Amino acid sequence: MKISALRALQSVFTLTSLRWLFSLGGYLIVNFVYPRTIASVPRTTKLHPTVILRQADNIKIGAHGLLNHGCVIQAGYEAAQVVLGEFVHCGPYVQFFAYDHRFDDLALPSIRQGYREADIIVSDDVWIGAGTVVLAGAFIAKGVVVGANSVVAGRLDVEYGIYVGSPARLVKKRGE
Repeated sequence: MKISALRALQSVFTLTSLRWLFSLGGYLIVNFVYPRTIASVPRTTKLHPTVILRQADNIKIGAHGLLNHGCVIQAGYEAAQVVLGEFVHCGPYVQFFAYDHRFDDLALPSIRQGYREADIIVSDDVWIGAGTVVLAGAFIAKGVVVGANSVVAGRLDVEYGIYVGSPARLVKKRGE
């Protein structure tokens, strides 16, 4: 009985599985633990454990918010910030990207052309529906609701507006 238990443990804890476990630990530290120590996130804001914060020193999140599972906030590689106001809540898999690849030079592959960065500003009391993508330079006014699977590529300026689609467009105001 002891020999079969030992063989079972040896088959589970191989060098390959230990390497994988070590790299997974590194991934968790880089993507989930370390960024939370750098980003400005008040204790009253809830981040699901699977939220990914990249370039966390350029991320500011207001009080009383909620980032659901699978959300990604990617600030700019140099200076572009992602700023979320108070009482902002996001459904699952909402993504913020404060940068975009340049692609103007046809003689150079786009992956080698660097990035275009612009701040993303989300005002207070905003609800962003599941699966929405918010792109560099976006602004979302106070009280806005963004429908699920929308793409925010510019300014959503109407306070308390309800926006849907790709690109997101105003369909009505809250309370109407």
